[in-house]
Amino acid sequence: MQSLLSYYTNNHFNPVPIDIDDRTNWTNHFAKRQNLYEHHLRIPFGLLEGRDAIEFGCNSGENALVLAAAGMNLTLVEPNAQSIPRLKSLFETFGLGDRITALHNLSVNDFKSDQSYDLVIAEGFLNTLPNRDAMLSKLSALARPGGIISLSFDDRYGGLIEQVKRFVQWRACGLLGIDDIFSAASKDICKKLYLEDFQTLNASRPFHAWWMDQIVNPFALDLWTYDEILSALEAAGCRLYGTSPVWANCDRYTWYKDVPEDMSWQGRFRPAWCTQLPFILTGKPVEDTGGTTLVAMAGILQGLDELLAGIANYSRNFPTEKPLPVLPNTLLDYLAAQSDTEVQSLGNNLKRVFDPNFSGDGADFVALYKSQGALRNLWGSAYHYLSCIKIG
Repeated sequence: MQSLLSYYTNNHFNPVPIDIDDRTNWTNHFAKRQNLYEHHLRIPFGLLEGRDAIEFGCNSGENALVLAAAGMNLTLVEPNAQSIPRLKSLFETFGLGDRITALHNLSVNDFKSDQSYDLVIAEGFLNTLPNRDAMLSKLSALARPGGIISLSFDDRYGGLIEQVKRFVQWRACGLLGIDDIFSAASKDICKKLYLEDFQTLNASRPFHAWWMDQIVNPFALDLWTYDEILSALEAAGCRLYGTSPVWANCDRYTWYKDVPEDMSWQGRFRPAWCTQLPFILTGKPVEDTGGTTLVAMAGILQGLDELLAGIANYSRNFPTEKPLPVLPNTLLDYLAAQSDTEVQSLGNNLKRVFDPNFSGDGADFVALYKSQGALRNLWGSAYHYLSCIKIG
């Protein structure tokens, strides 16, 4: 059975190549990671020196190198043997090889240890695992009481627009008679659709890596939600600590002396999260202005779940014989109720690209997408980080 790991290794593909070989690039990379940890995940670098961390799926070690430079002792667990030579080379080049306590060529499933850690990290792959809830419990078990678990995931709702872009690519290739979604012809169509807009982003990876990792990767369909993750982490004895983006700060307007009964955020998190759904869906810094109730929000999210499941069904195998996904009216009504005109326009754009009565050819469909300004300009908040504290 193919896995995300075998997809990467069989294609000799590094999903997030990070160039830190010169001082300017290294300085920029260090600043980005420090900003993530300190200002979003609430983990001060000044408290990391001498602490023990374990990172699963560290790839070629560029992010782990930042923690080593902050003084942490690292256990690194990377299943892709192709990444390990560069990892070792980077640590030696930066004079930080002695910060690696242990390096294991293993998967998170296969790793076993009685040791515990101050910081447990798993970025970018947990949502693709069939036993992902069990792996969250495993991460929790490796954290010391008061220790922090940091993970990242592809958010189901924040990934809507990238999943729509995936759908558009697959539909265009089908209409053009392309027989291989991994072919150069497919990549050329992707460039026609998205390259111009992609180049305007503050992206850390090249267009080819984005195409391979999001548009044609079969595991880019395995998305996660905060509801699912927090339920599993709470059952494993953890409480939410920080998020990136920082869009659900439940204590923004409270005085510190007003101590809530629930200090974990879990009980107050979802209502705050719901007000941010327009931002999550579009990546545009706007809040819900439609006065959506929590009851109505449940129906909107159910419709989104069904739409994203339809996109996954349509774009899992190529060429596809699956039906076109169906746009839920709950989503269209929600977008239409927002005061931001670009968010409103997104609903109309979606109706055009999902139109089951479209009768043009592949070139016409590419031109149709290129004319949808809101869908082209918006990218969503697809990739999220969170940190949790292990309750003692």
